[in-house]
This record gives sequence, structure tokens and C-alpha cells, in this order.
Amino acid sequence: MKKGKTAVQNLRALAVGGLFLVSGLFHSTPVHTSEIRGDTQLPTFINNVLQLSEAEFASMDRGEAVVKLLKTTEQKELAAAGIVRLNVPKDFFLEKFRDITNFKKNSAVLQIGKFSKPARLSDLNDLTLESEDVEDLKKCEPGGCEVKLSSAFINRLKAEIDWTAPDYRERVNALVRQMLLDYVTSYTARGNGALAEYNDKKTPVRLEDESRALLKQSPYLLEYSPEFYRYLDEYPHALLPGAESFVYWSKEKFGLKAVVSLTHVTIFRRSKSEILIASKQIYASHYFDASLGLTHLADKGAGGGEAYLVYLNRSRADGLQGGFSKVKRTLLAGEVRDGLARNLRQTKQRLDSDYAARKAARKK
Repeated sequence: MKKGKTAVQNLRALAVGGLFLVSGLFHSTPVHTSEIRGDTQLPTFINNVLQLSEAEFASMDRGEAVVKLLKTTEQKELAAAGIVRLNVPKDFFLEKFRDITNFKKNSAVLQIGKFSKPARLSDLNDLTLESEDVEDLKKCEPGGCEVKLSSAFINRLKAEIDWTAPDYRERVNALVRQMLLDYVTSYTARGNGALAEYNDKKTPVRLEDESRALLKQSPYLLEYSPEFYRYLDEYPHALLPGAESFVYWSKEKFGLKAVVSLTHVTIFRRSKSEILIASKQIYASHYFDASLGLTHLADKGAGGGEAYLVYLNRSRADGLQGGFSKVKRTLLAGEVRDGLARNLRQTKQRLDSDYAARKAARKK
């Protein structure tokens, strides 16, 4: 049960940290409670995904976060979606989000950094593995490892590290930084084809397959913004004028372990009143086989002083497989829903407060 619980904690933390993959859910016209029902862009998502009641629409318009769990066909997959109104312009959110190292700051984020373009080894200077992970790597074999790695990575550790050397821990950290840099460099050049195949367990997991499967679970994105969907599916070979992207790394405390992850973010201004942000996890050292979030920022009203934030996340966690998986999911459902609602509220409170302080400072 610990692994299943940790998977939910991870999903919750991802919501706070901003692992967002945007889905266009709003029309570019101003959105109000009375107008949502008639908006031609919303029925599929609202009716088939969120299924908001009249009371939930009213809560949303009052500034409260509304969250729903989503059905999934994959045993190891968790999915949740939420919406909240921000008392800030969408560009203020984007400004904060671009500064990902500060945007994600919370007690669970132990270390974080953003890669340069092109990525450099110095971008990873602050990354250090937990001592437990270093000791686990000493025992790693393809098909049997406590850390999610490909066979190539495992064999490289076995070949290049002298585990009897007094400074083997420092050498492991240095080699892992180099391997992560090589991985990011390959991904930004080749896209999904460079994603790892995890060989930490008897059954390998191809991250390319898992990532594509999560994207295919988002047909509303294909219908609403096919150019954005294609860009995500074919990166870096598809063109998307106006898009910007970056990759960042983080080490975050999730349950019993600290997870080192790599995340690719894409930002796309679909229209004057909409911003789409895409993030997908391209590596995680524990728990996750894949994670993909969908978020959309849209102006509320013509003035542009407020925005709606819609968030959707799908994550595949190995802890939800095997015996008692149905029981685990049932026990975790309420925790996922409550955790995401809490995270959306905290994000709103922090941004609303920061923006109000900025406005007050400008008046002085």
C-alpha cells in the first residue's frame, strides 16, 4: 500500500509544481457562468469529463476550486481535472511559470534547476542523489533495480564506477549528471524516439509508448488545437509558430523517496485571450512510468484582469498494479481529489497575493 499511497502524493505534488500540459477548453470569448452552457467549445469537456453541476458552476464563479476524478481504462493510471478562477491576468501567471525554479518552490521540492539552450553540464551542478539511491545503484542489474533506469544506464554505471573507491558517491553523482545531460540533449534533438526504456523490473516499460498513450487519452485537445497536439506528438520535428519550450530537472520528496525527474514544458499562445502550456515528464527515478498534464489559461471577461485556469493530469504509477489494485484506487480516490483541490487553492492564493502586492507597490 505504501507505493500506491506515494503515487497519489506524487500526483498531488505535480499539481502544485506546475507539471501542466495544456488542453484548450475555453472559447476565446469572455467566459461567465451564465455563458458557459452556450459556449460551443465547452460541452464535450464539461459534460463528458468534469460534468459540473449548477452548484459547482456557482462555486467556480465565486473563486473556489472544483475538482473531479476522471475514469481511466488503464489499471495503473490516475487522472484528475480541476478548474479555478485567478484574480490575476493570464500573463502574470505565465511570467511566474516561466521562472519555474521559483514557481515550484515548496517544502517538497528539495532541488531544482532549468536547463540552458543548449543544455550544459553546469545546469545540473546543484543535483545530488540521495545516499539511499546511490547505495541502491551499487546493486542495480537490468531487470532488478530500485531506481528507474534503462539497461544502458545501468551497464554504464557498472562499467564506469569503481564501487571500492573512497569517493564512489561523488563519482556516481558526477556520472548521473552526465547521463541526464546526454539524455536531455538526445531528447531535444530526437523527441519521443530518445525516451528511455525502463529496465528496473522484469518487464521493461517503454516511456515512448506510455507518453504517446497518455496523449491519445486527450482527444479533446486534438479537436480543439490540432496544431498543438501534433507539435506534442511529433516534437521536435513539427512546427508551431510562436511556441516556446524548456526542460527542467527537480528532486522532490514523495512519500518514502525523493524522485529525480526531467520535465519538458511547451508554452503556446493560441490566441489573444488564451495561453496553452504543455509539460510532460520525460524521466522519473521512482514510481512514475509516465505523467502528462493538460492546462489552459483563458481571460475571464473582456478586461483581461482575471483568468480561468483549467488543469488536467494523467499519471501512470507502477504502484497501482498487481494485487489489491482496485482497493488501492478506491482508498486513494478521495485523497487525489482533495489534494488537487487544495493545491489549486494554494496556487490561486499565492498568485492572487503576489499580484495584489505588485499592484499596491505600483501605486506608491
